[in-house]
Amino acid sequence: MSIEAIIAADRALLERLEHFARTPAYAHLLATAINHMDVDPEPWLAHWLMRPAFGLGGRPIDIVNEPGDVDMLADHLVRIAHDCA
Repeated sequence: MSIEAIIAADRALLERLEHFARTPAYAHLLATAINHMDVDPEPWLAHWLMRPAFGLGGRPIDIVNEPGDVDMLADHLVRIAHDCA
């Protein structure tokens, strides 16, 4: 894979994150993270959305558009926060 292809793939992923960050679903996930984490959750949430997540079978950003999946991701965030506490 060329560097151009890698950059294009990363750019596309960041554009998806940017678009998702403007939605009520993102606000819901961020509020969940804020309520359950002691650190600034927004940078952590952005990275988490774009990386494969244990127990989800892929990247959270890839499943946010499916019905009910935002609530499932919010539940997953709560479990992560409690496991790290």
